[in-house]
Amino acid sequence: MFDFSIWHLLILLVVVALVFGTGKLPKAAGDLAQGIKNFKQAMRETPETGATQQSAPANTRAQAEPPAIAPKAEENQAAAVRAEETVSHG
Repeated sequence: MFDFSIWHLLILLVVVALVFGTGKLPKAAGDLAQGIKNFKQAMRETPETGATQQSAPANTRAQAEPPAIAPKAEENQAAAVRAEETVSHG
């Protein structure tokens, strides 16, 4: 069904080279290799960080608290409410 010959691959490589340019191909290949390398390194480090992941819920609780509204945002909200009241009464 999918019988690829060497000619199909060569045509595909020529089209890719024309679309992306020969200058970008080595950079893209290097970026791909670096991504694979980082992924493998992260997979090796995951079991070692088990203790860190167990202490994470205490930190996420502190991060889950909503941040205080900045005074400027409160002023903008109050101005929007006043403008809304003016439109509805006027």
